[in-house]
Amino acid sequence: MHWHDGTRRRRHAPDYFVRLADGRGRVVDVRADDQVDDAAAESFETMELACQAEDWEFVRAGTPEPVFMANVRWLARYRRRRCLRWLIAARLLEVFEEPVPLREGVRAAGDQLVVLPVLFHLMWSGVLAADLRGELLHDHSVVWKERGR
Repeated sequence: MHWHDGTRRRRHAPDYFVRLADGRGRVVDVRADDQVDDAAAESFETMELACQAEDWEFVRAGTPEPVFMANVRWLARYRRRRCLRWLIAARLLEVFEEPVPLREGVRAAGDQLVVLPVLFHLMWSGVLAADLRGELLHDHSVVWKERGR
């Protein structure tokens, strides 16, 4: 994006642009809080105003939380479609219709060696969810089916 601030020409290239499911856009800039100087803050403010004019969202993400990142890295191992088995996925959607502890739901769905990769794939895909920020995923982490899925 290029603009003139009244005294000089300015420009800024955001880090990411994503299209949301509803068709709107989201612009994302990633910068740790302690790395945002006055010029960066002005760029982010200008980018946010431009996004509002287009009915897009603007997000500035700081340093990610370590627990959240560890959980996301874990789930990313299961992002490939080869982890998806349709019959098991259907069973998991039934089991986690209401919030259930992870291990309890896995046992209800079948053999854990076969079920866990499917569970983690569905979590990576956003079909199933858990609190990824509070603590590392474990047997007692509560998992639920996301509404509208």
